[in-house]
Amino acid sequence: MKKIFIVTSNRADYGIMSNLIYLLKKEKNNRFKLVVTGSHLEKKYGYTINEILADKINPNHIIKVPIKTTDPKKNIESITNYMKNFSKFFYKQKPDLLILLGDRYEIFSIAVSAFIHKVPIVHLYGGESTLGVFDDFFRYSISKTAKYHLVSNKLYKKKLVSLGAIKKNIFTVGSLGCENIKLMNFEKPINLEKKFKFKFLKKNVLVSFHPETLSEDYGLKGFNILLASLSKFKDIMIIFTGTNPDVLNQKILEQIKKFVSNNKNSKLIYSMGKKGYLSCLKNCNLLIGNSSSGIIEAPSLNTPSINLGSRQEGRIFAKSVINMKFNKRLIIKQINEILYNKKSKKIINPYYKRNTANEIVRIIRKINGKI
Repeated sequence: MKKIFIVTSNRADYGIMSNLIYLLKKEKNNRFKLVVTGSHLEKKYGYTINEILADKINPNHIIKVPIKTTDPKKNIESITNYMKNFSKFFYKQKPDLLILLGDRYEIFSIAVSAFIHKVPIVHLYGGESTLGVFDDFFRYSISKTAKYHLVSNKLYKKKLVSLGAIKKNIFTVGSLGCENIKLMNFEKPINLEKKFKFKFLKKNVLVSFHPETLSEDYGLKGFNILLASLSKFKDIMIIFTGTNPDVLNQKILEQIKKFVSNNKNSKLIYSMGKKGYLSCLKNCNLLIGNSSSGIIEAPSLNTPSINLGSRQEGRIFAKSVINMKFNKRLIIKQINEILYNKKSKKIINPYYKRNTANEIVRIIRKINGKI
């Protein structure tokens, strides 16, 4: 039987892939292996390996690589360590196929190691663009190492073909994150309040903001403008999520903590888990920040989102996503319009496609027969 490995390096990619991992674990005609690494194993990021274990999914391999995000030099050390550790791992394990999702530097490092060891790669969600962060380069580079590509929208398939990918090896499958929403049994608001120790108000805003790694100040100035805008709203609940492990993410967390200490109508929750996050997003009137969840998952929950800055620039957007620059007056105006004036409409999500996980499993079976 062929050895098929899938890697999860953080709370976001596991939340997206959890149902797919469950289905692959049930496959009888291959030796499926789950590899856990990255921020899953870091206490400061919520030690989210516990979310995997809570889903009764036991990792086959745990590879700990210290995450260093204080400055670019330290970040490069992390990339180097990922390459070294996974090079040893691939040399020993000799996978027949490797499944990777997304665009993070950890996944890029793993992809380079696998490519050099001639491990065929299936890359989920290439062809997309996020022009305000390093991730765009990493995603493109991962796609270049991959033999097979699973994309969320037919326009991204065209993009990959234009970049040199072989057309017959690209499959349009839709977003796993959107499908997960259709399958999810959401947490009730009262349960979220008890678990995370806060209270929903009549109007609630979820804030998810990460460093803009291509901006000169990594988005810190823009984030402070967002905080100044939010400080004007005293009658709404403002819920912050923790940041991704990117360069200078701790600076953003420091600003959030300062804001929360000065605004009683706010709460920082480092990691809610996939179910908690999506349940909270469903019960909020607005998502604001620069997270991909505002572009991909929020429309499936009929939750409008304000996407700030350049981090997600280049993606396909649903009509519910409002793209804005960092301008205090305009941000305040737009928040007011969404919370108090706009009528909700049914949103069409360009990332949704039926039976995404099962289709991916079918494609993996097909690939498995060729390797």
